[in-house]
Amino acid sequence: MARRGYRESSTLEERLSNEFQRLRSQALNRWPAAQVPAINDNPMNDHEERRKRAHEMAGDAIDGLSDVSASLEDQASRKRSLLEGPDEFQIFRMNRARANPR
Repeated sequence: MARRGYRESSTLEERLSNEFQRLRSQALNRWPAAQVPAINDNPMNDHEERRKRAHEMAGDAIDGLSDVSASLEDQASRKRSLLEGPDEFQIFRMNRARANPR
């Protein structure tokens, strides 16, 4: 299909392209640029934050399911044992954390 001339010796496609570029530049000037997240220098901090957040979420879930008829000491003991896990597993977790630092 042959392009037909449009006003001022430019084609319709060129005029539309120019108009889109003008609108785009206006929009970009109107809204501030998105903030670029800072590069995390220490990825272990992010890992620790996620681990702590997961620990808090698990604690909240356990609190919601706890036995209200038990004493507060029993509830705390049960919650602690659920969050920490058996003693045998704690040793493996410590070894794994030391062997695989990210």
